[in-house]
Amino acid sequence: MLSLEKFPIQGLAVIRCEGALTRADVFDCIEAAFLGQQDLRRNAVFFDLSGMTRADITFVDWLEVSQRLQDINEGVRRAPVRVAVFAPGVLAFGVGRMCQQLVELCAPYEFCVTRVRSVALAFLDLSELPAAPEPETGLNAMLRRLTPGWRAALAQGGGASKPDTA
Repeated sequence: MLSLEKFPIQGLAVIRCEGALTRADVFDCIEAAFLGQQDLRRNAVFFDLSGMTRADITFVDWLEVSQRLQDINEGVRRAPVRVAVFAPGVLAFGVGRMCQQLVELCAPYEFCVTRVRSVALAFLDLSELPAAPEPETGLNAMLRRLTPGWRAALAQGGGASKPDTA
């Protein structure tokens, strides 16, 4: 599962993976990280794959991610976005490199995939990540904070159980 924190003042998004990396999570994070008005000014992404345990995403999925990024950037004037992928494990490093090879084709993205956290931060001209993200406001922010499990339940007509009324 992926989580996203935004730091608008720094033009930074931090994406962390815990557990399985899935196609749906990648697409949700792309939408949340790059489609807002303030996101057009984003110039740095720190992608932390240190908590990834497995990858449920295929080469074809990465091709679709690449196409989605091209669609997002079509006709948009955006400064180059630097993406630092911190991938200490073998699987994470392989996934990071596959992502790099396909997404770099959708300029304006510059990648650094590394097993060393300080190298990834230095690529973004950072020594450490900011302490806390600025809170988002509005309905979109609330929806972005919902967990993928909750979103899936809502999509299937489920959701929170209603209390019994007698």
